Amino acid sequence: MKFFWIILLSILSVKALCQEDFNIFLIGDAGETYFENSAVQNLLKQELIAADPNSAIIFLGDNIYPRGMPSLGVGEERDHAEDALMAQLNILEKYKGQVFFIPGNHDWSKGKENGLDRIKNQETFVENSLQSQGSFLPDNGCPGPVTIDLTDNILLIIYDSQWLLHPYEKSTEKNGCKSSTEQNVLNRITELINENLDKTIVIAAHHPFITYGIHGGVTTFKDHVFPLTVINKALYIPLPIIGSIYPLARKAGNIQDTNHKKYKKVIDALHPVFKNHGKVIHVAGHEHNLQHSYFEGVNYVVSGAGVKTTHVKKKEYSLFASDERGFAKLNFKTRSVTLEFFSPNDSGNSIVYKKNISELFSQ
Repeated sequence: MKFFWIILLSILSVKALCQEDFNIFLIGDAGETYFENSAVQNLLKQELIAADPNSAIIFLGDNIYPRGMPSLGVGEERDHAEDALMAQLNILEKYKGQVFFIPGNHDWSKGKENGLDRIKNQETFVENSLQSQGSFLPDNGCPGPVTIDLTDNILLIIYDSQWLLHPYEKSTEKNGCKSSTEQNVLNRITELINENLDKTIVIAAHHPFITYGIHGGVTTFKDHVFPLTVINKALYIPLPIIGSIYPLARKAGNIQDTNHKKYKKVIDALHPVFKNHGKVIHVAGHEHNLQHSYFEGVNYVVSGAGVKTTHVKKKEYSLFASDERGFAKLNFKTRSVTLEFFSPNDSGNSIVYKKNISELFSQ
């Protein structure tokens, strides 16, 4: 019996090493109309045109600022939402790979009561535009998780992290969802990861697990003295005492931050599962920056700098942190997985970070 298990483990190890070449592009928080013809859009478009069919792009949520997609007939707000989405969809014209849009908190009307309606509106618009090229997932306002076999050895799992945090109406079993509670979703993700121990798993959601920006409780001197720069970078109006109220209030419990009890419950439930698997890459947006962190065998990637940037620090488990606009790319080769971050610059070399992250896998 012992010999049998040795042979089985050897076969699984060889299978994991012999994965087919595949690339995944990652961009989040690109939901403004000025993404159109921006340096980031132009750079990403070039990369997508050069990519072959063995690839995918994931738009990591907050695809429309500020409050998702209103219904038809709402006027300027609907026009703005359509233009913001089209700025992202337009880069796909010559792209041959798969396309996935996932929801963020702004797509859920920034957590407001009409969030479910706006998610469904966005899904309809995206899928009518993409037709057979891609999908908005999970569908129908459901939480997922949804699985996609990118290759025989790479599994993509998508779930709606805002669904887990949303305080108002959301789709459940009566709408055809397979999961109806937060615990159902966490249990199913756990099952999927444990059922696929022989594969490399990319798990995509809007909210990151490890971040060293504002959503991770990391503030700067500027946040306390010039708080209006959060709204507009040009508003350098000193408000030193009033300015401290906002970051301190966030630490007391903003549901969009990692220290909130509901957000932390998701992290505490799933990180140990990722860690035990050993070949999980968690990708997210939400923070308006680029980050790569490594903790207990798990690679955590943040690529939320499509149109906006906010401060970030390199600390604790961080291997890379940048407040420049850009996007990420995962390159799966026969015996390695490489993470690259791209950011437009004048030097001619747009790759600002490159790391063989398979060397960090715990198994």
